Amino acid sequence: MLVYQLVYGVAKHQSVRQTGAGTRSHSPSHRAISCVAHMTPIGKTAWAVHTWSTVVCSLWVAVVLSLSQAQSVFAADTVSEQDIIQQLRPRGITRNLVIQDAPPAPVAPVGAAAPSASVSVDPPHAHQGGSSLITPAAPAPGAPEKPAVDRDSVSLVIQFQVNSHLVLPEGVRQLDILANALQSAELKGLTFQVEGHSDASGPAASNLRLSQRRAEEVVHHLVRSGVEARRLQALGFGFSKLLPGVHPHSAQHRRVVVRRLP
Repeated sequence: MLVYQLVYGVAKHQSVRQTGAGTRSHSPSHRAISCVAHMTPIGKTAWAVHTWSTVVCSLWVAVVLSLSQAQSVFAADTVSEQDIIQQLRPRGITRNLVIQDAPPAPVAPVGAAAPSASVSVDPPHAHQGGSSLITPAAPAPGAPEKPAVDRDSVSLVIQFQVNSHLVLPEGVRQLDILANALQSAELKGLTFQVEGHSDASGPAASNLRLSQRRAEEVVHHLVRSGVEARRLQALGFGFSKLLPGVHPHSAQHRRVVVRRLP
């Protein structure tokens, strides 16, 4: 503030001197340039300090805003520990179905007349060998087939350095969450395959090698975090398994998929 007042006072003094001498500027920019040109060395130094401090403050504000936006985007893409467990835990059968043979139908005595007032209706399973079977209802004719949902894997956005297998600090946080999930009671003892995937930018061989190295780096981080190495397998796919309906060069393809093995 003191520097600004000093610069403003010097500039105003120079402007008054110019006006008294009969030289008048027609634009603010020209007037400012003329004032700076007639400043003393101390005034020019103060003006330069003020200008650079303004530029530095503006750049600092821009950096802080960019970092806050990046953190909010990363927080939105982070998969929680509970979601990982829910997606990777085995799906067991919750109800036991017991199949029993139906008792044989009673045989009417020879010569006995059947009652005329009663009507017997065969059950739906009467013509299936006498067994009581529970079968799902058949889909309606012409109904579209629902796509299969992969319930044994989870897709994670892990931030790596460009064209490198080194994980950025933003990606380390997600890997720590993954390590905690794999060591939970629900997933302890199970084996998993860590898959590296890339987009279609660049040669196929380079993307395959890079995705393999990134998958191995994820496995190394999980092992360092306490996950047993025998439970993990690393495999890179390059861009051989692009997401359907997504542009081949989209960043959505650059992902790490953790899949539970049978």
